[in-house]
Amino acid sequence: MAEYPNPVIGHRYSYKDNNIRRITNIIKREIECDGPDIGSLVLEDRFAKYRSMCWKISKYIDSFKIEYNKEDVEARVGIFSIWLKVVDDEMEKSDKNVGKDILNRLQDPSPRFDEETKGSPSKFLTEILKKQIKPGIYGAVLTGFYALYTSVVDNDNSTNMDDYISSRRKSGELTANIIYQLIEPDLRGNLNKFKKFLMQLGGVGNLVDSCLDIKKDISNGAFKFIPSALDVAKLYTKTSMEGIKMFIEYPTFSFKFFRSIIKNIKYLRQLA
Repeated sequence: MAEYPNPVIGHRYSYKDNNIRRITNIIKREIECDGPDIGSLVLEDRFAKYRSMCWKISKYIDSFKIEYNKEDVEARVGIFSIWLKVVDDEMEKSDKNVGKDILNRLQDPSPRFDEETKGSPSKFLTEILKKQIKPGIYGAVLTGFYALYTSVVDNDNSTNMDDYISSRRKSGELTANIIYQLIEPDLRGNLNKFKKFLMQLGGVGNLVDSCLDIKKDISNGAFKFIPSALDVAKLYTKTSMEGIKMFIEYPTFSFKFFRSIIKNIKYLRQLA
């Protein structure tokens, strides 16, 4: 079985040691055989926001006064978030057939750790993710994965900025919906408001990511159309408006949103 890193003070990731240690421990608990070194993978900078997603979700659940099994919720969200980033990166580097292969694997709810699986981080994590889906909701979650894949493909095929913004927001909402489906069996309380919030957060979060990546995506030829300066301004404006709506609707989280926006503004200025 692969050994997992034990970050120490002085390591260049030391300011995130706690998140790294906790997410690697979550994954390690679910691994029953040798496979890719997922522990080292999540140390990479590109996983920064994904390895902390489970604790952010826990804090939001706490804010809505919902009873839940903290350990189970954090395990489901933590594994899903790392899986999501690994699959997304593989789809960007190769082609969308990676997504189809993953969907085919998800069709069978029984985990299988054959040699092919052990050689691929995305396939290996897919089998671990299966274990986080309760049998009674497997069909509904699988439908959610298919909807998300379709939305991602639609996003890549967008021919104008309006369609791109719409599909990006939809992909974020569908991602949030899968998270909700995974953890709903562990939640007790008034869930409607929390689900609405989570869906909105997913949509806005995806738009923010689009703002951060827009220049790189244009340079890499990731669009079916050529975004103009007006298109880029439209994306920034729409994202800001959606963010302001969340400020107003959820004042309890305004400080967290504001801090995130400031970070993104600083990042955008670096790219300018």
